[in-house]
Amino acid sequence: MSAYLGRDPLPPAALVAAATTERERRRAVTQAAVREGKVSAEKAQSDDVIWSNIVHFMRVLGGDRRDPCRWHPEDQALMARNVRATMDRMIIAHDAGKAGMTRDRIETMRHVWYALEFTLLYTKVHPVPLERGKAAA
Repeated sequence: MSAYLGRDPLPPAALVAAATTERERRRAVTQAAVREGKVSAEKAQSDDVIWSNIVHFMRVLGGDRRDPCRWHPEDQALMARNVRATMDRMIIAHDAGKAGMTRDRIETMRHVWYALEFTLLYTKVHPVPLERGKAAA
């Protein structure tokens, strides 16, 4: 066991799978909200870009070297805040007894969040991609 959250970290493939699953779930929910007129198409697209970057970020942690390999610090902070907010909402849903919200899902998202936060806090080189706000994955 490591000092990482009191347990061993998830392997990169599990981080990618968790981020991909959350991106797909969010895409389905936001597209339904767009059809109902509750969310603008631009907001739905923005959320998908953020989660695309999160998925790609997890791939980079696993060794994928497709560009971009690093993001602008503001974009990285946005990704980390988004994962943290998602995890917080998952905890609230779990406490409310929402069907399908398991402790394992929350713990897996915690690993995704920690992987983002740890990398942001301890990576000292932050090359900026050519175009900000584009989907990476």
